[in-house]
Amino acid sequence: MPRLMFAFCVAAASAALGGRLEAAQKAMAQVHRLDPTLRMSNLRAFFPTRRAEDFARWEEGLRIAGLPD
Repeated sequence: MPRLMFAFCVAAASAALGGRLEAAQKAMAQVHRLDPTLRMSNLRAFFPTRRAEDFARWEEGLRIAGLPD
């Protein structure tokens, strides 16, 4: 269910960047349930983006939310 995982990643990053850490961590827990192999190191393979600055911002939010390296 890649679309569902993507939605939880967006929710986690958005909440983290908005300072809502508890919500970010809850969304990240759902991501880990859907795919325990997702890491910062393989994130781009799962979700390619066109603009590097968009990906960097998303990465920042996911890192704050707790996505492991």
